[in-house]
Amino acid sequence: MNTSEQFELPYDFECPADFSDSSCGARNNKIAETDSDVVCTVCDALLGGLFEKTEQDGMQFAEGDESDDDEGDFQDEVTVAEGDVEFSATPEQKAEKYAMEGLDIIKNPARVSKDAEIREFGEWVHERRFQLRDVYVVLRMRDFFSTGITKPRRMMIVTVMYATYSEPFNIKKKVFDFLNMAEQGTRRMADRAYEDYTGDTQSRILMHIRSYGKRLGVVKEVITAAVEYWDSADPIYVAVDEQVRAVVWLMLMNQKITGEKFNKADTARKTPFDARTLAKVAKKYEVYFE
Repeated sequence: MNTSEQFELPYDFECPADFSDSSCGARNNKIAETDSDVVCTVCDALLGGLFEKTEQDGMQFAEGDESDDDEGDFQDEVTVAEGDVEFSATPEQKAEKYAMEGLDIIKNPARVSKDAEIREFGEWVHERRFQLRDVYVVLRMRDFFSTGITKPRRMMIVTVMYATYSEPFNIKKKVFDFLNMAEQGTRRMADRAYEDYTGDTQSRILMHIRSYGKRLGVVKEVITAAVEYWDSADPIYVAVDEQVRAVVWLMLMNQKITGEKFNKADTARKTPFDARTLAKVAKKYEVYFE
């Protein structure tokens, strides 16, 4: 794999992982060129559809190229070969087929993994494959996904969204590593997918308080109290991921109402967040619960 030094972004380029300009790999030339593709080394997005070869200038972005094809793996619904689907297939039917293929890519290897937790993830996805397919179809019809997001990553975004907001399931970091996907970038895209899917305009912090409340098994009364108190208290900003702030606020409220101590180490095992980071934020927010 060689990294090219001559890439020029199109004027309307949008980061597939929704990273800021300073963090986006494509915008900072963190792009690797293989024999068959161009890949962002930050979020793993395939950018091959945005480039073309020219004898004079080498690799450049292609004007107006909207192809999502990735050597057969990333085949957009509208470019399915004649032998794969009947001409009478609707866009929804094509999207359904595409979704099921993407789910197979992420769940089938997981279901035969030697790791029990990875196998559990694979079985969880398999049992909910039709629900996940239906969510994808809605998002696809709304043109949610940007060009360059691979088939398995699209379905992993849908899966994380569903596991976070619809039917809580803790997807461990080892699962993302097993699938060779960036966890935080995928979770951010899943949050955006949920907002687009539901039309939810509520504060992202409140959304995270509710979702992690379900995931961590916090009683409904505590979740409601945490949401209402966040709105009224308007706590100070702490420079960490908003999901960390939501979890800490939730667990401090749980401690105050139930008397159950906020165990940072235990919470860290059940979430993607480091216990030291949770403790740092807790020191900032404890004053609101005295």
